[in-house]
Amino acid sequence: MNEIKQLDDFFESTNSIKNEKFVLFEIQGRGYIRVSKLQEVYHKDIVNRFAAELQGTELTYSIQGGGRINFKRGCENITLLFYDYSIKYGKFDKQLLEKTLKELNEDIKFIIH
Repeated sequence: MNEIKQLDDFFESTNSIKNEKFVLFEIQGRGYIRVSKLQEVYHKDIVNRFAAELQGTELTYSIQGGGRINFKRGCENITLLFYDYSIKYGKFDKQLLEKTLKELNEDIKFIIH
């Protein structure tokens, strides 16, 4: 099975994101973050895409909430701001999100509200 990618590789595709939705998932104690794409209006759309990624595997996931993300690439760093909540899935698990981000890249600066 291929490694499940983190953050859909959106770092390579853009220099900034404002007020996009995200959902935090957990599989076997590990966090996974998915950010909305253009056609995805609701947090549920993100969940449906993640479920499709896992189709054909034996993996099951749990949703650990959602919210919004702002992303800005500076000259030498990346800053992420996570805030708000999902009406359907609730507030994201701050501890799991922080752990996931630290595992992703130690150079990322992030703010969690």
